[in-house]
Amino acid sequence: MEKQENRGGRKKGQKNKLTKNIKEAVESAFIRVGGVSYLETVARDDPRTFCALIARIIPATVALDITHKIDLGLAMRESQQNLERLNQKIIDVTPAKPAKSLITKDK
Repeated sequence: MEKQENRGGRKKGQKNKLTKNIKEAVESAFIRVGGVSYLETVARDDPRTFCALIARIIPATVALDITHKIDLGLAMRESQQNLERLNQKIIDVTPAKPAKSLITKDK
């Protein structure tokens, strides 16, 4: 794989200068008008505006990629022990005949 030459611009993931400057200016203004106490005042005096602000800063969707490994044999043994401890019947749901495979092999 060949390395592409650097053609200038910003690095991937780096915010552009204007966005960074605007965010810093907004933060500075927020601190000057009272910060948290200002937001509390807005929440009390103008709840509609406050709720609109909250709606804009909370992500609409969150993407999660979760992998969880389960030892099925252990889970089944624990379930069986719990049923025995509670004096509950263990129902055998093992099919009498193995199910036919829905997968066919091309010949």
